[in-house]
Amino acid sequence: MPVNEHRIPDPQTFFKTITIIHLALVAGQALFGIVAFFITNSTSLTLRPVGDIFFYVVPLLAITGIITGNFLFKQKLNSLSENTSLKEKLSIWQTATIIKFATAEAPSLLGIAVYLITRNLFYLFVSGLVVLYFIWIGPKKENIAHDLHLSYDEKIEMDI
Repeated sequence: MPVNEHRIPDPQTFFKTITIIHLALVAGQALFGIVAFFITNSTSLTLRPVGDIFFYVVPLLAITGIITGNFLFKQKLNSLSENTSLKEKLSIWQTATIIKFATAEAPSLLGIAVYLITRNLFYLFVSGLVVLYFIWIGPKKENIAHDLHLSYDEKIEMDI
């Protein structure tokens, strides 16, 4: 199904938009974690999962979310053909990236929520690692060019 290219901004606006989305998602997770830390009294770091199913669930969901996000990202990009226009490529990349962001963000937010319930710093640590991963996967023009196998002319249009 072709993408409506009239709704896709020019490459420079596209990059600014996806960068703002990424920064907002990182900031939301980080601020939620920081606020949770400061409003929680008597925290502790417990690495003995006695009766705590979340001790296994939160890290497992974090790992699963990251792996699933990368898999879905690659699957979405595999749908591209060589005839696809730059704007359509960018639209597909943006959709794939937002899916990857969502699958990483959800376990991070769960970890922070479980930290608020249990007051165990372990969950905040897991969420912190996911936030670091999230920062690492942020949009970079060079990565977009690599992911989309852009031609020389497309790279010039993207100002890479």
